[in-house]
Amino acid sequence: MTATTILSTIIAIVIADYLLERGLSFLNCRSIVTQLPDEVKGIYSEEKYQQSQEYKRANCRFELVTSSLKLVVLLAMLAGGGFAAIDGLARGMVQGELLVSLLFFGLLFFLVRKFSFCPLPSITPLSWRSALVLTRPPSSPLSATSSRAGSSPSCWAGRCWRR
Repeated sequence: MTATTILSTIIAIVIADYLLERGLSFLNCRSIVTQLPDEVKGIYSEEKYQQSQEYKRANCRFELVTSSLKLVVLLAMLAGGGFAAIDGLARGMVQGELLVSLLFFGLLFFLVRKFSFCPLPSITPLSWRSALVLTRPPSSPLSATSSRAGSSPSCWAGRCWRR
């Protein structure tokens, strides 16, 4: 499997996910009705219900803008070799696949938190254990593949666009 094939597959998955999420969101937003259903009349305030539905509709529009921006940033990172740069930084700081994987995800986590691309929960002991399990070379297909190939998957993405 070539680097171009892997990158094309990753991009296709990201775009398919975006289109599926936006399609489902569109259907949900289209079904928003500001009129109070007959079943809850007298139980819930009509003006509060209308206000909550209008908020939900505005939130749908805002979600479309933010998810589109996230898609553009992610595709720019893939196409511009941003993940390869982060991987190179991690490989320059530590030796060994486990430490490189942990540092890579740590750097990504730091960048996402610093620039607020999306809200992330704070680090908990469970998330650290999950990171250790997911990035162990024997159990992680990406780390195991990268050891055999001599570079990480993020580098494959960066290299294939430079050729």
